[in-house]
Amino acid sequence: MSATNAYGQLLGQVMRERCASRVLLRLTVFMALCAIGELLFAMKFGQPPFGPAILILLVGGAGYMWSGAFLKNAAQQNQPAYACLVPGLRSRLMTLTALLFAACTLLTAALTTLLYGHAGYALVGAGLLSVYILFANRYYALNFFPSVVIIASVTNNNRPMHMLFETTNAIGEPVVAGVGVIVMALLGVLGVQAVFPQGGDRHWAWHRRLGRQQARIRGALADVPGGARWMAWLRLAYDAALRRDSRGGASQGRMMMHALGRKAHDGGAIIYMLVTTLVMVLVGRELTGQGSSNVVLVSSSTMQGCVLLAMLIYAVTASANVVRHSAEQALYRLTPAAPPTARINRVLAGTLLFRSLRLWLLSLACAMCIDLATFGQLRGITFMLAALMLPVAGLVLRNYAVMSRQSGEVVTIAGTVLLVTACIAALWVEEMLPAFPWGWAGGGVLLASAAGLALRWRWLVALPPVLPAGRLAR
Repeated sequence: MSATNAYGQLLGQVMRERCASRVLLRLTVFMALCAIGELLFAMKFGQPPFGPAILILLVGGAGYMWSGAFLKNAAQQNQPAYACLVPGLRSRLMTLTALLFAACTLLTAALTTLLYGHAGYALVGAGLLSVYILFANRYYALNFFPSVVIIASVTNNNRPMHMLFETTNAIGEPVVAGVGVIVMALLGVLGVQAVFPQGGDRHWAWHRRLGRQQARIRGALADVPGGARWMAWLRLAYDAALRRDSRGGASQGRMMMHALGRKAHDGGAIIYMLVTTLVMVLVGRELTGQGSSNVVLVSSSTMQGCVLLAMLIYAVTASANVVRHSAEQALYRLTPAAPPTARINRVLAGTLLFRSLRLWLLSLACAMCIDLATFGQLRGITFMLAALMLPVAGLVLRNYAVMSRQSGEVVTIAGTVLLVTACIAALWVEEMLPAFPWGWAGGGVLLASAAGLALRWRWLVALPPVLPAGRLAR
């Protein structure tokens, strides 16, 4: 096989993952349509706030999305045995990864230069993003680094950021660009080498962790007791509920949830929302009176989005986790405490829907707390965004009997993209139409969502028992 064919085969591996590639294609088309819509909107009504930044996010994000998909696939191909035994595999994977991320860096830098100028700063910033993605794929703890930097900067009145800007201005853009490109290139080489280890004990240990993580995502691995120690605080509510329900006297719905796996309990999501809201409120109070109003507006909307996504993540993980515990559900159906066959679906749907709606109400309250901390008043746009998240509760009302094992990762990504798009659209409408009746619009969405959930409920209750899950999957 020639080198060209070998590189083509490696690139084609991304498209051979049919389900993931279809979602990536749909997201790419959706992002392209949003970018075209932004350009048409700017031509018709003028450039909206952060319009160029949104265009860069859409175009650059699409490139990094495909590069990240290839990187994820390539890391799985670089198995410890293959890295040592297959001639040229590791070097070809490293070459393709470097070329893809270099292309994304140049594309993002070129678009940023076209819209904002400052080619040197744009090239260094895009290179820094590419290097960060490479290292974050190898060392997962780095995924929390941006949050730590943002919180540390805001709590210090953005003094670190101001010092950085003053330093770069004093040095000058040409020097910063020249030194930065060299540093980013060297770090990029180290990042590519870190993502593709070359055999050895560390590679085997890392590959075992990666395989275990992928198996858990695919649903091939059930919940593992313990888990990461630093995440143990999220399991406190479930552990307390398990001890309480084990003493007896719990309702049929509560007992049934233990046969669906730990992810069906919403205690971890509640703790996450409360802790996140507390941090966001503190950050929002620091933002008040600092920077431009647009910065405060976008920052508060981003913080609220983090809270509103909690219900989406719970609905997706809970529904995807049901199929992984079909054996426990079969045993539960044989116990005297199990509901009658005619009431299985009603108890299941009622409990899952109740917990989803409880999370939705809590997310709405948390988003309003962020509003009060940041703006000192409640905004109608917040109610509208929360109302748009209510239909997500319908994800738990599914025919689990015909479900196959799935991760739900694709649904989470799609839901996140849609929420971000809805948030951007709402900010544009608020800018163009300050008197827009958000309350009436949100109320209409709530009524339509309630009608949809009611129809979904009636459909599920009329089905034969959906537990044990997955027994009729093809």
